[in-house]
This record gives sequence, structure tokens and C-alpha cells, in this order.
Amino acid sequence: MTNPFSFSAGAVLTAAQLNSIGAWSDYTPSGGNWSSVVTVNEAQYAEVNKIVVAKFKITLSGTPTSGMGSFSITQPVVEAAGDTWAGSAGGGYIHDSSTSYSWPIQSFISSDEIFVRSIPSGAGDANVDYNSPIVFASGDELRFFICYEAA
Repeated sequence: MTNPFSFSAGAVLTAAQLNSIGAWSDYTPSGGNWSSVVTVNEAQYAEVNKIVVAKFKITLSGTPTSGMGSFSITQPVVEAAGDTWAGSAGGGYIHDSSTSYSWPIQSFISSDEIFVRSIPSGAGDANVDYNSPIVFASGDELRFFICYEAA
């Protein structure tokens, strides 16, 4: 959320105004190659000045295929241009419902999309796709957060 009030020098702020700064806001991610096989259980973000923190809980409602490419979703607030080097920082996990194992992931922004990368044991990282780091199926979950600077 951007600044919800028109603060001015010398103004007296109310407790309600101060308490709403950085409040969580719901949003519906759009786009992404996997949109036909995911259910977004929770997508929320908070913005304080130019710092954006977003959190996600996404459950697969179908099985992604090789033609769908890497998992991605849209940003709740556009990232500051040229700041991807400092970028975005985030993490989370993938839960495999068939084995009850969880896999660590890191989130990052590329262009106007949020992607996640797997952090496999003993191997290089890679964008999460239909069979990496697990063979995805209905019921599997992605839970992650990201923090970045807004435009």
C-alpha cells in the first residue's frame, strides 16, 4: 500500500493512521505460466514507504506440464527500475504432498514477474518448473515471501 494519507509538516497523526501504515493488503496475482493449475490460497503484501514485503501460499490444483515453463506470478507493486541487482530477497519452501517432504526455495524478480528457484542439496540452483525440484502434482504447495524496493 502506498502512503494512505496526505501527511504534511507539523500535522498531528492519529493512532489509526499510524497503525495502518504497513497493513497487509490482499491481492490476486495474475499471469504466470502455471495459472491454469494453481489455486492462490493467500497472496498479501505490505508497503512502507518504498519497501514491499509480499507473502504467498499457493496450492497446485492440477499438474503442470513441460510446456508451461518456469513457475511465476506478477508483483503486487512494480519494482524500482534498475534495482534488480540488489533485487529482491525472499525464501520459502515447496511441500510435496505425496511424500510429505519440503524443499527450500528462494524468490526473485525478473522483469515484472516473481520467480522461485530451487536450492537442491549438492547441486546448482534452477528455476522451479514442472519437474524441478520435484515432479509437481495436484496438492503440492509453494509457500514463500519476497522483499524489494517499489518504483
